[in-house]
Amino acid sequence: MLAEALSVAAQVEPSLIRAVRLSLFPDLDTQAEADLWFSPLISRRGADGVAVDDAALDTLHAGLLTRPWAAAAFDLVATHHAGAARTVRLEESLLRTALTAGAGAADRLEEQWQSVLDAMVRDATAARNLGRWVLRADKK
Repeated sequence: MLAEALSVAAQVEPSLIRAVRLSLFPDLDTQAEADLWFSPLISRRGADGVAVDDAALDTLHAGLLTRPWAAAAFDLVATHHAGAARTVRLEESLLRTALTAGAGAADRLEEQWQSVLDAMVRDATAARNLGRWVLRADKK
């Protein structure tokens, strides 16, 4: 459950793990956080957090929308990352659209990508950062 809820985050910091556990799964104790941290679903661990294995993401996303807490997970991650880098917020927004928009996903994703392109034209730093993000995302 905890891994599923966190699979909507572009970056998973210890504080986000704790916030999701306390908000969405108050019956779980801190052992659930440790279990996630050392789970085979995690491909990288560091002081800044963990990365969910790319191969595991499709499995985690498969049943996500059937969970009663799915919308709350998206909202909690968005709130937690409100001050995060634009690329983090963009990745999370694109994922939410891709998973939840149904038949209208293509049009909504196109609109979001247009905002990325606009930002890249206006700001050279944004262009470099977003370019790096696209290259990293393409490897997933």
